[in-house]
Amino acid sequence: MTSQTDIVIVGGGVISLLSAYLLEQQGARITIVDKGEVGRESSWAGGGILSPLYPWRYPDPINTLSQYSQQHYQALSETLYAETGVNPEWLRSGLLMLECKDSQQAIKTWATHYQKRLQPMNQEGIPYCEPRVNKRFEQALYQADIAQVRNPWLVRSLKAYLSNKKVKFVENTAIEKIDTIHNRAIAVRSRDGVYPADKIIIAGGAWSGQFSALSMLDVRPVMGQMILFKTSPGWLTRIVMRAGKYVIPRADGHLLCGSTIEWNGFEKVTSHRVRKELYAAALAMIPGLKQFEIIKQWSGLRPGSPNGVPYIGEHPEISGLYVNTGHYRYGVVMGLASAQLLTDIIQQRPSFVDKEKYALTTHREASHEFISR
Repeated sequence: MTSQTDIVIVGGGVISLLSAYLLEQQGARITIVDKGEVGRESSWAGGGILSPLYPWRYPDPINTLSQYSQQHYQALSETLYAETGVNPEWLRSGLLMLECKDSQQAIKTWATHYQKRLQPMNQEGIPYCEPRVNKRFEQALYQADIAQVRNPWLVRSLKAYLSNKKVKFVENTAIEKIDTIHNRAIAVRSRDGVYPADKIIIAGGAWSGQFSALSMLDVRPVMGQMILFKTSPGWLTRIVMRAGKYVIPRADGHLLCGSTIEWNGFEKVTSHRVRKELYAAALAMIPGLKQFEIIKQWSGLRPGSPNGVPYIGEHPEISGLYVNTGHYRYGVVMGLASAQLLTDIIQQRPSFVDKEKYALTTHREASHEFISR
């Protein structure tokens, strides 16, 4: 049996790392246990856009968390870079959304409510925003304040920071059971050891719902595939999106295109069919990409919840057991806010949002996409 710690976090993705980042600042002694390598699942595989795609199509609780994170990510990235020398590459790229059929609704409702500036563009204006966009597009919306982070580097910098703060990492260790006594969580158990703590946090992404104590969570794995090009730095400067597919330019010229939504259970694969689909989507937006080869393809499993609103809070019947999962496609953008909310709940203090909207027992009206699967 390992030595006692204040908090054990099950899962090593960005949600876990950000939660540990804030809780360590409150003086907590923390152990993070991951079934594989820390940060190598959905957190590594995603694109790192600090915004939901078409945010006006999502419930308010998603937008509330996203807005909070957007306001704080730059400062976090600067702190991590200064402390570790690993740059998360927070970069304000702007987001150009091509062919938005509901653009007027977005401007009149969502943008007004959240005090966001959505700039409509016509066929003449689009090239001034991003010259490499296909000239055939007649309509777009542009949001200039949208940033990105290079999510694998964010994970690296968080891990380095936490290691410097004596947070313990236990990798390649699958937790199989949550130990309780008198309706209180006291430890988590793997095949090879027991990890006791005063508080247990389950932040295991798509795998979070596999514990019997968390049967009320409807968290399902949703696979997404991505492809990568290598261009020259500055070749493309804006994040460009159309019909749910996006192209993200990194500062060094790498350029990601994603992503798919595939319901394959816990099987994580790549396919030639999807490679062709993403390549076609990328070229339809940015024809000049034809001169560059695809240098990599990969996939990841997102933790889908019925309507994308994550589960954040304490278990209703087991004290000391907390959850932070179910962020679907938006774990990075909601992550910092989710970690702050969980920290507020654990510290039993007021928070910046209505905690009940994210509670484990709060009903989530399932989207058509979720119901059909």
